[in-house]
Amino acid sequence: MAAEDQKFPSHFGFDFDAMVDALEDTEEGERLTMYEAALLAAVLPNPIRLKVAAPSLYVQGRAARIEQQMQNLGPAYLKDVW
Repeated sequence: MAAEDQKFPSHFGFDFDAMVDALEDTEEGERLTMYEAALLAAVLPNPIRLKVAAPSLYVQGRAARIEQQMQNLGPAYLKDVW
């Protein structure tokens, strides 16, 4: 799913096929919470400087805004994307 990916021109950094494969490989007990998913999204612009393990107030705020956007869009939004 990285920009170095050979398929980058066709998926612009979001390889949905790879995401689906990873989701299918995940066991039920291993699913992320909405906050955990938002936290990962919050650090994606710069995961070297922004830390998931020790999120700063800035990262926590970004994660909260992303989580709110996820709730506003709802799960039906992703059905068109998959």
